[in-house]
Amino acid sequence: IYPYEEARVGGRSLSIRSEIANVYKEIYKEKSITLKTLIYIYPSVERNLNRHEKAQLKKVVESELGEAQVDGLDQGYVKSVLDELYSEDIDGDDRYIALKIVSIAMDTAVKSKHATKNTLADILERERREKRALNAVRSNLVKKVFTRKEMRCIYDFICKKIEKGFYEFIGILIRLLTGLENNVVCALKWRDFNKANDGG
Repeated sequence: IYPYEEARVGGRSLSIRSEIANVYKEIYKEKSITLKTLIYIYPSVERNLNRHEKAQLKKVVESELGEAQVDGLDQGYVKSVLDELYSEDIDGDDRYIALKIVSIAMDTAVKSKHATKNTLADILERERREKRALNAVRSNLVKKVFTRKEMRCIYDFICKKIEKGFYEFIGILIRLLTGLENNVVCALKWRDFNKANDGG
């Protein structure tokens, strides 16, 4: 996301960014720095990202997260900023990419002694498991019959998502419990449901 212009000095080619980064690495050695500064002086964070991932990195760096000190980033703060930043991201893929990139940056910060711990590792692993579970549901909705254990695991996962306000999972739950086709579930209206009394 930052330019890599080169300059010719004394007959040799120098990367402007590398030269600036080397100076600032010494100035900020083992000090807490902002996420934006970390990304700039450690180009390795973005080196292996594809174009789409770099776009998410740019979005994060230009948000309030970019101005935050890496040693002070905690799960709750990062999660709330990303939730707001990616409020239109229905499937959560771009938000997950952003979280993964910030976690990579935090690993770099820890390795370079700008932070003491990657506080995002746990939440990233939790979201990775959730994505795997959801992908398993998506890939198996038509192809197989779930075991009782698989069904309970999927049901619990979907219910937790609905409790957290991700109401788009209601359609998946209806499909899972009834076997209705996607187009039928999408066409349902509230009047199509009968109020059931709790018999317990």
